[in-house]
Amino acid sequence: MELRVLRYFLAVCEEKNISKAANSLHISQPSLSRQLKNLEEELGVTLFYRGHQEITLTQEGYYLQEHAEEIISLANKTQQNLKHSKIISGELYIGAGESIAIKRVMDIVNNIVKNYPQVKIHVFNGNSSMIEGKIERGILDFGITMGQYDTTQNFNSLTLPENNEYGIIVSKDHPLAKQPYIVPEDLQKYPLIISKHTADSDNFRDWCTDPQKLNIVATFNLPDNLQYLVEKGLYCLLIYKDLLSLSPESNLCFIPLQPKIIDHNRLIWNSRVQLSNVARLFLKLLRNSIKNEK
Repeated sequence: MELRVLRYFLAVCEEKNISKAANSLHISQPSLSRQLKNLEEELGVTLFYRGHQEITLTQEGYYLQEHAEEIISLANKTQQNLKHSKIISGELYIGAGESIAIKRVMDIVNNIVKNYPQVKIHVFNGNSSMIEGKIERGILDFGITMGQYDTTQNFNSLTLPENNEYGIIVSKDHPLAKQPYIVPEDLQKYPLIISKHTADSDNFRDWCTDPQKLNIVATFNLPDNLQYLVEKGLYCLLIYKDLLSLSPESNLCFIPLQPKIIDHNRLIWNSRVQLSNVARLFLKLLRNSIKNEK
């Protein structure tokens, strides 16, 4: 598979029409159709259902689209970093879950962008397993993971000072709102909203002792919109402390768990990959930021 043909394929996926894709690529429609047909023959699969006005992807087409996007992204990133190997330039890809540790990282990113305007930063949101997979495949340079994950075999790591303390957010008129802390039995009484990361966390499973008794009604990757749901009922939003900014005027409150659950944050990167100049700069600035606080 040629990168050029994969780019053609992705253009057709975006336009859902071969004529429109050909126009955007500045090539003829017959030429584009021929390239796509050759790609299907090379792979031995049908990638599109060709309708009169619009084309749709087959199951194999969706699979190729997902991986073609990663291949093109990696190729673009490699090309940019090689072009500017002697200066601080290129692109930096960072993956992170929702954590207060991201504030320190964004401060470093802001520093780099201000001083090196040729650098482009890309931030990917996901859970720890997704982030680790993308680092292993070379899609991400760095990732921030939370919780107890054994990443020592394939990754270098740097422990970040910020810790994540679990608790729940409820409305101020919720029956639990006046309690100083929450024990496992409390969460069995009310509908629970929980992150996908937490649902897989051994820390939380050990704390609640019997996860089967929890009434988990929703999961999330990003918590911001869930607070509106919490305001409307007896929901408990299980979340890290300070992840949502609650003003004094808010109708929501945070209550810690008892005993406490603390997740640590770690920056990880592939131990088998040489870092680009901009990645080395990011790591240096982050280490200095941590050192200066001690």
